[in-house]
Amino acid sequence: MGLAVNSFFFVSTKENSCENLLNAWKEWNGLLGKGCIPFADTGGGDVFFLDASSVPMAVKGWFHEGSVVNIASSFEEFIDGLYDDPALR
Repeated sequence: MGLAVNSFFFVSTKENSCENLLNAWKEWNGLLGKGCIPFADTGGGDVFFLDASSVPMAVKGWFHEGSVVNIASSFEEFIDGLYDDPALR
């Protein structure tokens, strides 16, 4: 599919950090809905999130057009599919 992870959200004491997990959750909660946990972004306004309504939790992507796309059937599958693209450095 050719999607790139720009950054992963993390727990931070810096409240104004755009990579702060709590800030990301607050920002995306209304669009993603209950049971969805944003964990990474593409850097272009799109977000990767865990869908807790499935077991195991599936990874989906929300794209600025408003479309939701299935990315991986589990977080493990998502992580296993990551690779370093020298063209993006």
